[in-house]
Amino acid sequence: MDAALKQWIVQPRPELVTAITAAIREHVAALAWPQGVDLVQQASAAATAEIDDHVAGERRVSLDSYVLAVRGPLLALSDAIGQHWFADPVNPTLMGGF
Repeated sequence: MDAALKQWIVQPRPELVTAITAAIREHVAALAWPQGVDLVQQASAAATAEIDDHVAGERRVSLDSYVLAVRGPLLALSDAIGQHWFADPVNPTLMGGF
């Protein structure tokens, strides 16, 4: 792989994360679901963090922190969506399943 392409691939793109969280926020807001809105807002706020070029132990510490700060609320949102909309207490045997 040529060096320029490799450099482009590994560069963080926080503007893409910001755009994606904005789209998610619009969808969640349309559901009128306060818990979801709060979780997306947390991810959006984390996505505004600055990523610097400081390297420690071959890691970009600010990038690691950025990923963890955005990832946490998005994982919580995923879990909350499952619990809110897909955690159906219906007994599968009553529905002709297993």
